[in-house]
Amino acid sequence: MRYEEFLASRQLSRRQLVGLAHSTLVSDAPEGFFRLPTPPFMILTRIVDVEHHRRGGRIVGEHEVRFDEWFFQGHFIGDPVQPGCLVLDTVWMVVGLFGALRGGVGQPRALGCSELVFSREVRPDDGIVRYEANIKRCVNMRDRGVHLTIGDARVTVDGEEVCSVKNARFGLFKGIAHDEYPNQKANRGAKARREAAQAV
Repeated sequence: MRYEEFLASRQLSRRQLVGLAHSTLVSDAPEGFFRLPTPPFMILTRIVDVEHHRRGGRIVGEHEVRFDEWFFQGHFIGDPVQPGCLVLDTVWMVVGLFGALRGGVGQPRALGCSELVFSREVRPDDGIVRYEANIKRCVNMRDRGVHLTIGDARVTVDGEEVCSVKNARFGLFKGIAHDEYPNQKANRGAKARREAAQAV
């Protein structure tokens, strides 16, 4: 698809999300275009709804749970549950994706949250995990090469709440990619990330 089609997207399939992770989804992507982590770390099955409002909006992603997910194999033997850190990481991915859909570009970085409460776990026999984020702010600081997205999220499984997240903060930063990996490279961009986090 073209970049302007991406910005107008209201739904994204699993195939499109994997394309976004591999930088093959958008044919005319701007330099430093957003990418998701590749599977298995990108566990989303699809994005089912995107709404834009003046300062923010709403984005909803879903994950169809399989009984043989890689994380159930060792977390834990005899008591398989999805790690809570993967639930939170997926919240950040969804919030960050909204920022990219608002024109943000740069390397993705989770910046924290003010409150995280878990009320149950995700287990192998569960069905659909739903990640719903209400975006409160999208700020594009072009002079700093930073795009910030902030939202509150609610995660449910088959309608039952798994966790709630307040003020999930996600940034896109230009010029910080470690594109020479595995070779050593100076840690560029740390100052910009600190300044952006303090500006929120």
